[in-house]
Amino acid sequence: MRWGTRQPPMPTSSPHARDERPLRPDDAPHLIALSSEAGWNQTVADWAFLIDHGAGWGLWEGETPIASAMILPYGDRFAWVNMVLVTASRRGQGIGTRLLHRCLDAIAARGAAAVLDATPAGRNIYLPLGFRDQWGLTRLEADRPAPPAPPRPVAVRPMEPGDLAAVTAFDRAMFGADRLAMIAHLAERCPDCRFVAEEAGRVTGFVLARDGRLALQLGPVAADDESTAIALAARALTGAEGRVFLDAADRHSGFNAWLARAGFTGQRPFTRMATGDTAGWGDPTRLFAAAGPELG
Repeated sequence: MRWGTRQPPMPTSSPHARDERPLRPDDAPHLIALSSEAGWNQTVADWAFLIDHGAGWGLWEGETPIASAMILPYGDRFAWVNMVLVTASRRGQGIGTRLLHRCLDAIAARGAAAVLDATPAGRNIYLPLGFRDQWGLTRLEADRPAPPAPPRPVAVRPMEPGDLAAVTAFDRAMFGADRLAMIAHLAERCPDCRFVAEEAGRVTGFVLARDGRLALQLGPVAADDESTAIALAARALTGAEGRVFLDAADRHSGFNAWLARAGFTGQRPFTRMATGDTAGWGDPTRLFAAAGPELG
């Protein structure tokens, strides 16, 4: 789905020629410079996925990207706003706000809501734009986590290609929209960390992960209950080496206490925010760890 159309270049008095345009697939290897400068965890593969399945706008000086903002549509009801970035030397000029409004205008033109995970600084920007707080998450990190034993036995096994339909259905009921493309993409990114939980032949949870520039990003972790979520995370972390990031929902105190025992500590908070009425968008109580701020 392609949202938005080509816009004219942004007027500027800069001596550098600037071109504001929609992002293209061949931009991904260049855009990684923006997210890397910001200290974010994305790889070229992340940028490529977002461009292939969403829409975005960038501002360029010659062949150098200096700003970006993106949309990842999830059905007709809402779209994820992500990758709002401005290179350090160009901040404070209104560039990021301009590109953000490109995204919000494209979403509003479809009659959809906008959703995002905001940092504390970002939250102050989004509140005046009509975003409202939904609930909190915390970016946790650990170097070589050592997961303790789960509190109770749960049937967990590796995710197979034949599980895709059932996992997508479970995720849709939890998230409120179909994320088949994202789930299939993440399943390929880190095969050693993809697991499902089952009870009486029914999927009761799943976990996925992806390689990042700085660390493995574990998530989503979705489950019917806390014990199942812990069992899934424990299985996925057993095969994880090095640094791990995880964006945990604050509401699950038992899950987060178990992560602390595994060696995770807080890095920074996020607030899930949305425009419009989010009633009936699934069951967020079954989300224990998000896929990441750019994916939801």
